[in-house]
Amino acid sequence: MHTLDIRMAFVLLLALAAPAVAVTPEPAAGSYEDLVAAFDALRALSEPALVDGLPDYSPTATTARRDALAPIAARLAAIDPRRWDRARQVDWLVVRSALNQQRFELEVSRPWARDPGFYVDQLLEITFTELPVKSDALPALRVRLRGIPKLLAAARTNLDAA
Repeated sequence: MHTLDIRMAFVLLLALAAPAVAVTPEPAAGSYEDLVAAFDALRALSEPALVDGLPDYSPTATTARRDALAPIAARLAAIDPRRWDRARQVDWLVVRSALNQQRFELEVSRPWARDPGFYVDQLLEITFTELPVKSDALPALRVRLRGIPKLLAAARTNLDAA
């Protein structure tokens, strides 16, 4: 019996001395962590990709952003927050609201395709840059100034497509 106790102690010692493996599991469907992951994915889609320093509002890019919302919507629909505390239920509503807002912008509002003021506002930001520009901000201003013809071309293309 004494040998069995020594073996058990040895096995226990090995188990405690073994390095812990840090594995980050995929959040369980319907968990609060899944809600946080859905929100992170949604935030990643909130701004268009930049091409040559300018936001890409081309039909291809906006369609890709809109299509990327479907899995996030499915993930959110799989979550039942009724058993969560009130604060977490509010978080679920906030994420659902953010999803609805992005859908509305991409499917209904579409200012890049319907509103010339969308592009005028971007040009005005450049026009009313406070001068002189600090040396660390000068490269970014140069990129924006060089991008004006591309911005105007994008406006012509995107607004004509509407």
